[in-house]
Amino acid sequence: MRLRFHWLKSISAAALVAFSIAVAYSASHMSIYSDFGPGAGLFPLVLSLLLAVLTLIWLFTPVRDSEIPEGLSRDGIARVATILLSVVFSIWLMPYLGFTLTSCLAIFVIMIVTGKHHIGFAAGLAAASSLGFLLLFQKGLNLALPVSQLPLLSSLGL
Repeated sequence: MRLRFHWLKSISAAALVAFSIAVAYSASHMSIYSDFGPGAGLFPLVLSLLLAVLTLIWLFTPVRDSEIPEGLSRDGIARVATILLSVVFSIWLMPYLGFTLTSCLAIFVIMIVTGKHHIGFAAGLAAASSLGFLLLFQKGLNLALPVSQLPLLSSLGL
C-alpha cells in the first residue's frame, strides 16, 4: 500500500505541475498589467505559480505510515462531491446572485458539510471571506466583480 500511495502521489504532483505550467503559459500571453491596473493574466499567473510551488513542497514532504489513507470512504466521497457541486452551483448562480452572495453561500456550504463547523461560525467566516474578497478586488485592485441581475440585490451593490 505504501509504494502504491507514493506512486499515486508522484503522478498527482506531476499532473498538477503540468497543469500549473499550462495555466502560467496561457496567463503570460494575457496582459499582466495595464494602464487601468492589474490585467487579466495577473491572477491566473500568480495562482498557477503558487500551485506549482506548493505542489513541489507537498511532493517532497515525507509521509508517515499513519498518514497513508486506506481507501475511499463514504464521508470522503461526500466531501469531494460537496466541493464539486458547490463550484458548479456557484458558476450557475453567479449571474443571478452576484459574486459576493455566491461566494458566501459556497463557503458556508463547504464549511458545514466538509468541516462539520458550527452554523454561526461558518456563517460568520463565510460573510467575512466574501467581504474580504469584495474589498480586495474592488477597493484594493480596482476590479469590478459580477453583480446580481436581480434589481433588489443590484441596488445594494451585490
